[in-house]
Amino acid sequence: MNTYIFKFENVYILVKNKPFREDVNSSIPTELVISFDEYNTKEISLYGGRVNITTERYGDRNYIDIDGISIYSFNCNVNPSSTSSISLETLVAYLNQIENLGIDSFLDNYKCQIQELKKECEGRIRDLEQDLTLKYDDGKAMILATFKNFVMNLACMIIMLMINMNAGLDNHCYTTAYDNIINLYF
Repeated sequence: MNTYIFKFENVYILVKNKPFREDVNSSIPTELVISFDEYNTKEISLYGGRVNITTERYGDRNYIDIDGISIYSFNCNVNPSSTSSISLETLVAYLNQIENLGIDSFLDNYKCQIQELKKECEGRIRDLEQDLTLKYDDGKAMILATFKNFVMNLACMIIMLMINMNAGLDNHCYTTAYDNIINLYF
């Protein structure tokens, strides 16, 4: 499986299931950010080390940490859940948001989305509690417990995001500082 993420003119692009043309002069194009053609775990740091991406199993499991905070994907159906593994498409969408809005704006938007999800789940909790007061059902009681636990986890994530300090620097400032230190000392 030949899958790649490129960055071209400040836009991240996902290319799936395509081999490089034979007439490509460079063995590794400068626009290539990460390649998923090997069966290895890969790690990459972007934006001066603030954004860290880990991929496993040909890009099947992808993780993104920003300032040490894991970014999760959420499912709020009958059994709410969260996972730190995101699809390649979602990863590229997040990278484009970070590139265009900045890391701090991305984190602020992410926090707002979690807060909205928390409100939605709290509404479902109220509905379940009302249903259970009218007629007790073991299945609904288990779903209620799952939602309460999920809301507690969301609250913890919101607290972590509120603790994270907005540095107010543009992405290129972090990248330039990181590159200068690497060139000076490593």
